[in-house]
Amino acid sequence: MQAPKELLAKTPKRAGQPRYEETLLGHSEAVVDCFGKLFGTRSSATRLGHEWLRFFKLPLDEFGRFQINGLAACALHDIGKTNSGFDDAVNRRATGQLVRHDHLGGILLYSPAIRASVAHTDLDWDIVIAAITGHHLKADSGSFGNPMNADRNVFQVYVDGVSRLVNLARCVLGNSAPCDVKIESCWTIDEMLGAQVLAFKRAFRGLKDRIAKDGLARRLLWAVRAALIVADAAGSGLPREGHTISEWLVAAFSDGQEIDTPYIDTKIIVPRIAAIEKETRKPFGWNDFQVAAEVLSGRALLLASCGSGK
Repeated sequence: MQAPKELLAKTPKRAGQPRYEETLLGHSEAVVDCFGKLFGTRSSATRLGHEWLRFFKLPLDEFGRFQINGLAACALHDIGKTNSGFDDAVNRRATGQLVRHDHLGGILLYSPAIRASVAHTDLDWDIVIAAITGHHLKADSGSFGNPMNADRNVFQVYVDGVSRLVNLARCVLGNSAPCDVKIESCWTIDEMLGAQVLAFKRAFRGLKDRIAKDGLARRLLWAVRAALIVADAAGSGLPREGHTISEWLVAAFSDGQEIDTPYIDTKIIVPRIAAIEKETRKPFGWNDFQVAAEVLSGRALLLASCGSGK
């Protein structure tokens, strides 16, 4: 099977030639760029970078490890999209994906060939792979790697696309010399993928044990995965809305833009309540979970659907 000329990260917003930021490489570069603008460089963390470490209870001398592992995760987060099933899905072909791209991404990154190609003193492959595998919050031991189409058994991994993303990771970690990754291109669901899934699950039982015992590694994983989710959202949404990533993020997260209680009240909550009352023509009332949020601790996780008022 011949690889397409350009791999896509998402279905093009308009028909015809996709924009560069919709290609797999273009989107990955945008996510790397967002991570840097949000959190800073190895030698100079942004205010958000400092606050991020404080929130996850990481010492400031861990910023270098956070930054290196975060950059690697951003560069490689969509490596699982380099396959024929995902290409079918984004090009609206009826066949569609055979395996979730975040699951396949973890399996690909577990291969010795890729890990040998991307190296850095502070790179922790356990953390990078776990962050990528879980960045859509859809990874659990029961469903991990399960086929999504029972009628098909074979799919193609586009090795050239894998190499492009590996070289992006090498570049952002300071190695500009390109390399070609040697991995298998033809995969079968019932044999090759099945064996890889079992090996992956065995390996990551070790990570589960490790983070259960090592609080620093656990918090670093949380920080990297959350940062990847944020950078991915910014790298996906901003270009599609016509925003220049650098300008928008720098303005939104400038040192003088402190989002404190008065800012949230006057700039977000009060205008939103007014808009809801105007739209519904009824007095505004808080949802039960919004009322309950008042008594949460300083660190809490809220899971709520879009449009629910979170």
